[in-house]
Amino acid sequence: MRYKLATLLVIGLIVRMLCVGYYIENFDTHRGEGNGQWTHKIADGDAFKYFREGVLIKESVDSGTPFFSVPVVKYYLYPRLIAAYGIFTGNLGYGERGVALGQVGGFLYLQAVFSIACAVLFLWAISLVVCRAALVPIALFLLFEPSMIQLPCELMTESIFMGLIMICVSLWVFGWEASRRWISLPCFAALGAMLVAVFLQRPAGLLLPIVFVVANMFWLRSRSARKVVCATLVFLSVFIAGMSVYGEFNSRTSGHFYVMPLNARSDLLEETAAPVWAERYNNPDAFDMFMARCRVEAIANGVIPKDGPLNVEQKAALGDIHTKFAIAIFLKHPILTLKRITIKMMKCTMIIPLKTHNRAFLGSQSGIGNYYAKEEMRYTNRVWTALILVPFFVGVVLQWVYGGAHAFNVLLVGLVAYFPITCGWIGDPRYTLSNLCVYAVYWGLTVTFFRRLLSDA
Repeated sequence: MRYKLATLLVIGLIVRMLCVGYYIENFDTHRGEGNGQWTHKIADGDAFKYFREGVLIKESVDSGTPFFSVPVVKYYLYPRLIAAYGIFTGNLGYGERGVALGQVGGFLYLQAVFSIACAVLFLWAISLVVCRAALVPIALFLLFEPSMIQLPCELMTESIFMGLIMICVSLWVFGWEASRRWISLPCFAALGAMLVAVFLQRPAGLLLPIVFVVANMFWLRSRSARKVVCATLVFLSVFIAGMSVYGEFNSRTSGHFYVMPLNARSDLLEETAAPVWAERYNNPDAFDMFMARCRVEAIANGVIPKDGPLNVEQKAALGDIHTKFAIAIFLKHPILTLKRITIKMMKCTMIIPLKTHNRAFLGSQSGIGNYYAKEEMRYTNRVWTALILVPFFVGVVLQWVYGGAHAFNVLLVGLVAYFPITCGWIGDPRYTLSNLCVYAVYWGLTVTFFRRLLSDA
């Protein structure tokens, strides 16, 4: 079994490296916009925001600012990882056409290595709580599911975010399965620190400790109440301490003590409120109107200047106005709000197997590629989603029938439910991609169950 898993892990790493290499070879280039502007094909869109902030952090450190003290307007952790890579290699900055070539490749390779390392830790932890026969199917899913192969190819947060989720689950399992307290308590303390890292990577992880607390409560039936309470308090204390430090950091840079990113936008709220507004008043430009309405109010109240860039404190204040206006729309149109959220939560369960901009496997931005992405991919996504979610639900039922409400099952089901509930209302499958590591467990258990049925028949 060990040799099989080791072989699969090596092959999985090679496949990821080849995918990253192919992606870099074909897309570490510039694309002209026709007006003298150039964009980098990898560091584009949201990816460019992370790259830009990584460059800002590196330049600030070079000028004497402490590494962890540089304020950023997007997520806290990911730009710092990019900046750390740039500081170590000395190769991060801009060229004549914006993002210089030959800079992001090494970082993407590191993401691929990190994803495999997290898979190793996850499989080690899973081996303590599931039958050994299921480990190979679980490993096959983790290592060769197309979305998981392609995630390291992007300069985006998803790959490392999923890896951190796997580390959290692994530490939780190690903490409970450890036979000695001197091993168990450090695991729970590390879990608290990793939950902080999950949040700093993507704010969607803010309430994730609730899932682990609920799962801990199910240990009360088989473990002493003292150990359950102690384990819960340890990781919660570390998590709260870490979040307090981050809140104080925001307070020093913006004048506000809070723990969300300083990006002047309540993304989940406004991207739900605007469609509600659009449907109610039949106005397709509702999102632009939402942003303009908040800006006009902020200028009228003297929160932000009429012209010029905003500082961190002004961005935070503008974000407060966005939040208040979005909540006002929800309260005024509760039925439409519930409808939009339900539709988006259903959409966000879609799994996109050829995710990486449809480029690494579809070839290029040619007309044929775009047609395939828009038309054929819809069918492919639906089929692939069914191939993953149907075995997943079967596995959940089988585990609850034969294993009962075991704390491990509660944790995994809680994780699957958490992301659609907390951020699925934005309707983007990217926000629920981290569920793939949980799908892998139940998918593997289902395959193992039916394989045994066939062998006994």
